[in-house]
Amino acid sequence: MVEYALIIVLIAVVAAVMLLAVGRSANTFFSNVSSSLGGT
Repeated sequence: MVEYALIIVLIAVVAAVMLLAVGRSANTFFSNVSSSLGGT
């Protein structure tokens, strides 16, 4: 049972890291698009 809990925690940590990476990438992308369009 403990092994399953560790696996679930590991998957949750990996998912969180991936979401943070994708979020930063998307933020950079949309900032570049906004700058190109003359936004602030």
